[in-house]
Amino acid sequence: MLLPAGGQRTALLKYVADNVVLGCVYLEAKNDALYLSTLAVAPAAQGHGVGRQLLAAAEAYARQHGCTRVLISVLSARPELVAWYERHGYQRTGASEDFPDTTEFGRPRQPLVLLGLELRVKS
Repeated sequence: MLLPAGGQRTALLKYVADNVVLGCVYLEAKNDALYLSTLAVAPAAQGHGVGRQLLAAAEAYARQHGCTRVLISVLSARPELVAWYERHGYQRTGASEDFPDTTEFGRPRQPLVLLGLELRVKS
């Protein structure tokens, strides 16, 4: 079951089964774009369609809020995640930026780059 929580243009979608949160994703609608971040699935639930269902719910949320695209940033150091999003229709935008080098997120052990990906929302 997917449960939204949050403000009118933001949401935290949770995937809940048997009263246990198995996954979640944060969404924020801005103009024509929906920003998707911090998608997480419990390790035991990975490979069982939880992430796919969260992405589908995010796309529906985008349509409801008049967004024509979904944007996400993925660490280049996680090529398996980039490939997962690409298998789900996301395409690289060519945009990239260095991961913030602040103590707020801790200090990375290697240089990290965030890659921009985009999904065009189907009507």
